[in-house]
Amino acid sequence: MGIGYTLIVYAGDNWLILLTF
Repeated sequence: MGIGYTLIVYAGDNWLILLTF
């Protein structure tokens, strides 16, 4: 709809998952 969602999921020791949709 025009809204940017930033999802930061930290899993494990050095695992950083960044999802922007």
